[in-house]
Amino acid sequence: MRHILIILLISLSACSAKKGVFYEEMNKTLAVKSDGNKLILYTGNSKNFSAYFIYEIKTKVDKTKKELCITAFHATHKDNKDKFEIDLKQLGIENIQEYKIIWVDPDGKNINLQLEKNK
Repeated sequence: MRHILIILLISLSACSAKKGVFYEEMNKTLAVKSDGNKLILYTGNSKNFSAYFIYEIKTKVDKTKKELCITAFHATHKDNKDKFEIDLKQLGIENIQEYKIIWVDPDGKNINLQLEKNK
């Protein structure tokens, strides 16, 4: 009985573990827009794992290369979000137009994102 309980706990923790999101895995094209001092990302959830929801976006700025790198994480038992706002001022970015915006897959592959023009 004790072994079954241990196996069950390990299985449950593995199912809800934090997983990185691959760009190609999203069920819709990622939209990237700027609004003043904010960068807004509109994401899609996994087309491979329908129970997984994107719940977190992380950023890394390289000011010398003028790159903003974005990674995302999804898991089960998280609130469904499809809009994420990044405070550019907090990242020290004055003009997002000068930066290359890059999605970084969990395997390290980089995908260049296009900033949509404001209408």
